[in-house]
Amino acid sequence: MTGFVVLAPCTDAADRHRFEQVAAAFARRDRSTEATRHERGASLSCFRPPSVAALGPVPWRDERLSVVAHGRLDRRDVLRRELARAGTTGQADSDIELIAAAYRAWGVEAPLHLHGDFSFVVWDGRSGELFAARDRVGAKALFLGQRSGSLALATEPNPIVELPGFGRAVNEGFCAEYLADAMTSTTETVFADVQRLPRGHALHRRADGSLRTWRYWDFDLHAPAPAGSPEDLAEELAGRTEQAVARCLRGARTAPPVSGGAAAPELTSCCGWGCSYPSR
Repeated sequence: MTGFVVLAPCTDAADRHRFEQVAAAFARRDRSTEATRHERGASLSCFRPPSVAALGPVPWRDERLSVVAHGRLDRRDVLRRELARAGTTGQADSDIELIAAAYRAWGVEAPLHLHGDFSFVVWDGRSGELFAARDRVGAKALFLGQRSGSLALATEPNPIVELPGFGRAVNEGFCAEYLADAMTSTTETVFADVQRLPRGHALHRRADGSLRTWRYWDFDLHAPAPAGSPEDLAEELAGRTEQAVARCLRGARTAPPVSGGAAAPELTSCCGWGCSYPSR
């Protein structure tokens, strides 16, 4: 699987050494390649199998920002036009470069302009601030832990509990709710030291260590129903489905998993129309 882990602050030599050990261990577990960077005040690592296409150079960095990301962006052409209108210069080719450009253009409002399945972390080495976000529907996970002034983030909880200052203490209340199929929390996990960032949420850690999380997007349950006949609405839905699948495929070969539900034939046929290779 692909993923990342981030620790901020991370300036002690022993902490950096332990961070490297944790990142390398999880890369070996999945036979992934791993890349780690120690920036001013933070450490960032990405790992992914060789068979998985990268979002771009990871961890990505320039003279100010360092970025790690998991997933993919959709509507890239729309985003590029919005960035151009915002006055952003330079060519952003990969998804991770687009995320960095969006943060430079809009700061903590960047996720409002992003579409797709993603989680990412941006570290600003100049200001000492950290920003992270998870996609609108929660397709990609993002976990966090706070202990003794440190903030750790990762795409799964296990790397966090292996980092300095964190532990494997069990969250018994969460486990009881899970076993009873009566879960009430959207943020707790099986580990007491690890929380889950909910879907459609962002996180901002200031240089003074203060942390803020907020919901940047939610479903509009009060939106008026679209006008039109059932036939016209069905045709519009089919067209939007084709467009959505085509954006996700980007012309690549695909092998869509199907559940046997009512939507499976429609999505499978869209995969055939949306790429230059036959579906299988």
